[in-house]
Order: sequence, then C-alpha cells, then structure tokens
Amino acid sequence: KLQIAYGIIDIAAQVSIIKTTGSNVKIEWDTTVIGSETKQNDNVNFVFINTNSSVAILLENHAIRSVGNSTIELPEVWSGNEIHCWFYFSNPNGNATSNSQYIDLLSL
Repeated sequence: KLQIAYGIIDIAAQVSIIKTTGSNVKIEWDTTVIGSETKQNDNVNFVFINTNSSVAILLENHAIRSVGNSTIELPEVWSGNEIHCWFYFSNPNGNATSNSQYIDLLSL
C-alpha cells in the first residue's frame, strides 16, 4: 500500500466511504481524540487516485476532525472508473500529520 503521509497525530479508529449520487462520495471517520498531539481541530486531507488515468487529486484542509464526515464531488469524467482513496490528518499549523489511511477502492 502507498503511504501518503507519516506522522505523530493519531489516525481515526474507523473510516468509510460510499458513493452517493453522480460523482459524489461521502466519507465518515471516527472523531475520538486520544494522543497529546491529536486535536479536534486537526485538518482532514484526502487523496484520490484514478486507476484508469493515473491522475491524483489532493484535497488539503477539506474539513476538521470534529465534524466526522465530508461530501466530495469528484470529477464527472471519473464516472465508471475505479478510484483509490486515502485520508490523513494535519495540525492547523501544518507542521505535523498522521499516517495516511487507505479507505477503499471505490467504483465511481
């Protein structure tokens, strides 16, 4: 598996992704905070890689940990393709991250 980020912030205990409508996906994650470097206002970052075109999208600071979910509209031209999905947390200063977490291979 590809490691997108590596760091000291705690990862989420659970994360899931579902296709909703069109090219929209909804991602949900556990908001529990345990470690001293982990905060409710940590930013959430997403990485999507289209297996057909090898094009990647990075969405930095798209949400914060405490929200627990995000709906994202991926490119419509990606419909019918398989998409690898990851996410990771970063602190508000941008100088620390969590390890990236592979979410799933999604058929868009």
